[in-house]
Amino acid sequence: MKRLDVQIFARLSFNRPNKIPDFTFKAIGCADLEMPPGVIFKQTNQDEAVVSCTELNSHWSLSCENNQWKGLIGNCSHGKLQQ
Repeated sequence: MKRLDVQIFARLSFNRPNKIPDFTFKAIGCADLEMPPGVIFKQTNQDEAVVSCTELNSHWSLSCENNQWKGLIGNCSHGKLQQ
């Protein structure tokens, strides 16, 4: 599931009615992560994802906080966590 929220802010100047308003765009959320072969990234809802190994029975949970994925991702070739 991919989700991207975009907020649009407009600033109008009532002192200059003919002026074009200033717009600001802000993307909210975490983008999908690029994974190497043998590793699967799956977003389970808008704020959570799971990274898993195709050859090992290992998986790790991530959470989306402040537009960045947080959590540890293991090493699928060794099955041990990387710090």
